[in-house]
Amino acid sequence: MAVNTPAGWYEDPMRRYEHRYWDGSEWTENVASGGQQAVDAIASVPPASDVASSAVVAETTPAAATPASATSVSAAPAVSAPIAVATVPLRLCPHCQAQSATASTVCPNCGKGYAKKKKWPWVVGAIFLVMVIGFAGCVVLVSTVANKAVDALNAAQALHAITPGQFAAVQLGTSRSGVVNELGKPPENAQDFVQRGFLNGQPTNSSCIYYNKAGGSFGNIYQFCFQNDALESKNAY
Repeated sequence: MAVNTPAGWYEDPMRRYEHRYWDGSEWTENVASGGQQAVDAIASVPPASDVASSAVVAETTPAAATPASATSVSAAPAVSAPIAVATVPLRLCPHCQAQSATASTVCPNCGKGYAKKKKWPWVVGAIFLVMVIGFAGCVVLVSTVANKAVDALNAAQALHAITPGQFAAVQLGTSRSGVVNELGKPPENAQDFVQRGFLNGQPTNSSCIYYNKAGGSFGNIYQFCFQNDALESKNAY
């Protein structure tokens, strides 16, 4: 090989390995086969001058006319024309921490792939799952509290609820206490009024009591209004 040949990996002139590294001026002890780097004693490699001489003699002197004096020079192992090869990179296995010169995607030491699985998708997924579970728990908690509140309101409303039949059965003129006794439960609300009479100007007492409508919606009520303790009117809302 000519001394001015660029540094690189070329076919091993000793034929013991696939490639040997030429540093630009001489062969080195760095060799490689099958993508695996090794060290071969440099003492066994022909000097650069011998290899170059062999290459020159092989190219310029016909085989039939080779002089006897060149025989000893050409006796050195033949050197093929340089074939440049890609430098095999050193790779550090993220699993076993072994460093190997290989182009394979699998570590020759432990057999695992060099591409280490990323953990962040699992972390993000776990956080998202926790958030979903937490949100669902909050929804369930709020729903449970709301349902309990509604149940409490419905129970309170039922304590003062009467049916349409009960409302219709109450007769005008019945006293306030008589209406309450007839319906069998206290009113939900009551209002008392004092007003001046239209005819004699004397103050008169009036009041209204309210019951919820059984099975009705919120705000459905029955109103009973009394004048001087006698049922004067009743209304359904």
